Amino acid sequence: WVVAGVLVCALLPPSFPNAAAHGLSLALIAAELVLMGINLVLFGLVHLAVLLNKYILPHWFQRGRVMVAEISSGVIDHNGRANANMTQERNKLLFALEGARTYREYISVAGQLDKLPADLGEGGDEWRQDEGSDAYDAALCRIYLAVMRAAREGGDVPALGLALRTVLHRNFAGIDRLLRLRHARAGTKTAAEDFVAELCRSVQFLGAAGTTAYNE
Repeated sequence: WVVAGVLVCALLPPSFPNAAAHGLSLALIAAELVLMGINLVLFGLVHLAVLLNKYILPHWFQRGRVMVAEISSGVIDHNGRANANMTQERNKLLFALEGARTYREYISVAGQLDKLPADLGEGGDEWRQDEGSDAYDAALCRIYLAVMRAAREGGDVPALGLALRTVLHRNFAGIDRLLRLRHARAGTKTAAEDFVAELCRSVQFLGAAGTTAYNE
């Protein structure tokens, strides 16, 4: 009936132009209000779905699946119960991560999330410890880490300077490519972190030693 009324108003003779225009305007306004209401409802449903999927449904889904498996088999599924508990813990940690106000709080919660297994959507620590990556050369990082550490601890300034001249350039061993990987919430590959930490210590040592020790 609404569509028919709009069409009638639009087809009225020219003797009633104002009435037809007002009627058509009111119909368009009503349609806009209806569409706005529908959009608001859809917007709310989307956010509700995101909230349920992120904080509520994974935990209850895991528990429900374990319960069904135990009823059908008659055996207690200890691994399933452990995963359900870890899923609940992950939801709490995700909520805490979003509420973190300082970098220290964020890193603390992110580190706890990285300790959770990969099948729960985390596994950051497992990825960091795994050196089998094509993104960078972990073996080369380990080699020069050992070279710099040995030279620094032995006080061999020329050898340390030579090693630093080799490694201090852009994307050494492909480390820069690790910046584009987001498999861990806190930190990156352990070999790369150890390499960068030793690099910083070596630069500080060389700066403290001064040019006199290098010339000797």
